[in-house]
Amino acid sequence: MDDAPTPSAERIREDVQHLKDWISKEPHLPKIEDEKWLQTYLHTNKYSLEKTKRKLENLYTLRTKLPHIYKNRDPTAPEILQAREAVTVAVSDKVTKTGGMIYYYKFGDPDLLNMVDFTKRIFMLTDALLVEYPDLNNFMSFVDCNGIQAQHILKTALGAGPMAEIYDKAYSERVRAIHLINAPATVHLMTDVLKRYFSQKLGDRIYTHKPGSLSFGEEIDMDVLCSDFGGRGSSLSQLEEHTQQLLEKHRKWFMQQDDICSNETLRRKDDSQIEELKGSFRRLEVD
Repeated sequence: MDDAPTPSAERIREDVQHLKDWISKEPHLPKIEDEKWLQTYLHTNKYSLEKTKRKLENLYTLRTKLPHIYKNRDPTAPEILQAREAVTVAVSDKVTKTGGMIYYYKFGDPDLLNMVDFTKRIFMLTDALLVEYPDLNNFMSFVDCNGIQAQHILKTALGAGPMAEIYDKAYSERVRAIHLINAPATVHLMTDVLKRYFSQKLGDRIYTHKPGSLSFGEEIDMDVLCSDFGGRGSSLSQLEEHTQQLLEKHRKWFMQQDDICSNETLRRKDDSQIEELKGSFRRLEVD
């Protein structure tokens, strides 16, 4: 993983002030007082001011354009709790030796899976991790394909495009690898869907593992890896509960973010807007 050197504390303070000054001159952008958040975005964008500006612009614009994803983000709301039941999503309770975080996914009842609500919860978790761990360097995902059904793949195919575009436009997570474990013979259907929307660089970091195979290479921090996945870390059930508690810990922050978005009526006419998403969350439901 290529990591940019961390600038001096003085340089970071100057860059944060530069971002605040830039935001104050953009009439459509919200006023941002949270310097820690701006510093976190600088870090995730390898301290590139121009890239950080672009990602912040896109983030606050998407919050306005996608209210069904970015508004009313209550981790205890019924639809969010159903998303929790539909797909087990957990994150590690410790940072890895490379300064990273591990995501875990396990499919549940496909009839409960609403991709809009699932996507909403995923980006709630993404934001919560940025608030909780502002200095994270990378991410890794483990997807347990045991019990995956055709309906899971179909719904994932419909939702993967918009999700990937949001990540690409508004976030800069440095993904080290995506491991699909207990992969059935039809796993290529899932990988084909993912690679369709991912960059080639990220697509090359998708690895499949046959049922019973839990050998992931030396890059895995076994002290952090979930015990259900062959590591010495906490169990998946413990991590899942930890993840829900993390979301609820930041419930107030989520509520405060409802109005931290762009005001498109104030956008200058000569200002280029974010491109529309190719996918549509309005068409994600599958009977």
